[in-house]
Amino acid sequence: MPEQLEQPQRESVEQAPQQDGAEKPKLDIKPDDLKEAQKRAVKQWTTRINNAKKKFGDAFKRMRDNMSFASGLQWAGQNTIEDDRYVANMTIRTINQKVAILYARDPKSVARRRKRLDFQVWDGQVESLQQAMVGMMTNPLDIASQALMMDFAHGKQWEAMLDKVGKTLEILFQYQLDSQDVEFKLQAKQLVRRICTCGVGYVRVQFERMFDGPTDDNGTLGNTILDRGQRIKHLVEKLESKELDYCDATVEQIRLLTESLGASLQRGEQMELNERLEYHFPSSTAIIVDPNCRNLKGFVGANWVVEEFIVPLDEVNALFETDIKISLTGDGVQTYSETGQEQLVAINDDGQPDVKQKNLVCLWKVYDKRTKSCFHLVNGWKEYVSEPEPVYPDVPGFWPIRAIMFNDVESDPTTKASIYPPSDVDLMKSAQKEWNRTRETLRAHRKANQPNYIAGEGTVSETDKDVIKNAVPNEIIFLKQIPVGTDVTKVIVPVPKIPVDPAIYDTAPLTQDILQAVGQQEANLGPAKPNVTATVGNIAEQSRLTMSSSNVDDLDDLLTWLANVSGVAMLKEFSTETVKRIVGPGAVWPTQQKEDFINAIYLETLAASSGRPNKALDVSNFQQIAPLLVQAGANPIGVIEEGVRRLDDQLDVSKFFPVQLPQMGGGMPPSQQQGPQGNPKQGPPPPNPQNNGG
Repeated sequence: MPEQLEQPQRESVEQAPQQDGAEKPKLDIKPDDLKEAQKRAVKQWTTRINNAKKKFGDAFKRMRDNMSFASGLQWAGQNTIEDDRYVANMTIRTINQKVAILYARDPKSVARRRKRLDFQVWDGQVESLQQAMVGMMTNPLDIASQALMMDFAHGKQWEAMLDKVGKTLEILFQYQLDSQDVEFKLQAKQLVRRICTCGVGYVRVQFERMFDGPTDDNGTLGNTILDRGQRIKHLVEKLESKELDYCDATVEQIRLLTESLGASLQRGEQMELNERLEYHFPSSTAIIVDPNCRNLKGFVGANWVVEEFIVPLDEVNALFETDIKISLTGDGVQTYSETGQEQLVAINDDGQPDVKQKNLVCLWKVYDKRTKSCFHLVNGWKEYVSEPEPVYPDVPGFWPIRAIMFNDVESDPTTKASIYPPSDVDLMKSAQKEWNRTRETLRAHRKANQPNYIAGEGTVSETDKDVIKNAVPNEIIFLKQIPVGTDVTKVIVPVPKIPVDPAIYDTAPLTQDILQAVGQQEANLGPAKPNVTATVGNIAEQSRLTMSSSNVDDLDDLLTWLANVSGVAMLKEFSTETVKRIVGPGAVWPTQQKEDFINAIYLETLAASSGRPNKALDVSNFQQIAPLLVQAGANPIGVIEEGVRRLDDQLDVSKFFPVQLPQMGGGMPPSQQQGPQGNPKQGPPPPNPQNNGG
């Protein structure tokens, strides 16, 4: 937070010292002037954000339409899934299939040591170490040899410490993924589905302490201890000010919040962790970017990014300790419906804003890269909801939000192309609509070709028409109106019909369009045609996998960014006590000079660890590697365990190779105990350091 915002009572603010020894100029800012400047800045930000929403309004509308289209609302004016018009929803099946391909298992993240020159004297050659050892043996006072060996020892000690910190980071990060309120894998798979539907998805990293607040997520605000305490305080103040009576449902809410807060405080030290990372996945329409942005990936060219929330006004006032009022004059706070659309203020019988109604407002969380700050605004409110402060936690690249897309496009201000790329739904929407229209027309044609008959007026009575209409198969029909001996085929004539031409209603071209647009192949949408050989099918499948590998790489890049940012945030913010409670007493965690560890190690996601595994390839590779490991003296038990893992079997290897512990009280191990003849039993050979104890 800038100094003039932290201490507005000061009569002057000193600027940064000038070079060349010049005196530091003083900028006189009065408190009233500062307050007016803040109001103008808020107004400027409100106008700026609303203009950006207006510019990208068509893209946001397209995303919302795609959500409805993928759910099955694919006809103009269709409001419910139950509709008599024909819908063959291949869109949702294609999306679900792509989700299964791109995110089929949990990713694995590992800690890496960056390439560094950790040795000042040693040149990295084994021969140099041998010469130094020989030199120390022949001349114990050889200073050069001693310096080299000491440098080697210090460097190896530093690398060993980095490895231990890296292992701690791996366990700590995996715990953060496993302990999310909503399972991380479910959210990640929904992220892939969101990208296929809307064209873009987002992930936001947030560090949270038990007493931090307020925190926020899509459509909801924080639930930390401080958040609940502020809610209780706000509701009690409303009761005391007579805005609510004691028979209101709010009293029950206060009671439940109080009990929840008391329980959390009572068990917080023993059961809950005070520090954690949260991963939020905002909706595609909740992120508003600077119109100067040239690429959503990395927000290239953007000076600011805003996350939007539609939340109750009472929640905002409670958690941010503000007193935002709703005005009837149209120049105050804008209210919204639960669908996110702007609406009029709810009015009570006295013509005043109804405080009992759930008035929703638009809350913006602004990330300003130019000032490296973050703050909250409410659309229409003239002051800050929360004043600017540094982004927390401080992550590489400033942005705690990351965008991911699968159908990237290139655009610049001179073109009509949008930075929001088309989604898979956009790519197949035209073919899907034409498919539905073709099938609907075919159904109408079949109905029109149902048998109809023509007869002259008065030649057939109403009774005869009912007899013909209700006749059952093989029934003999007697017509009373037609005289005996009359040729019935000349009295009752079938209506001529236009036969159904299969070529007109052929959907094969539409299928081909869908396959080409979304990168699928025929076997993925249904059984192959009889003339499609296995070789052709394999070639098509390899082509599809080539296209999918690009999307898998995009997803792995996102997960690597998430792991890297999480590693930096954990190293900066997590205390040693929290780390040891999660990882165990053997955890190694830096308490000083943390930047050295941040620069030396990082977390990354293994390539393709989030995609569907190729089990046959894994087993085949291990069958070739296992004999080499055994011949080299590898631990056979470890080889067997790895083979069982590759085969994905549930066999517990430890039951077949129990660990034998030495006897307590100084007893000899089983391999050295006396046999029946008094001779020691011959035990296994001692482990060889050259072959890992094999």
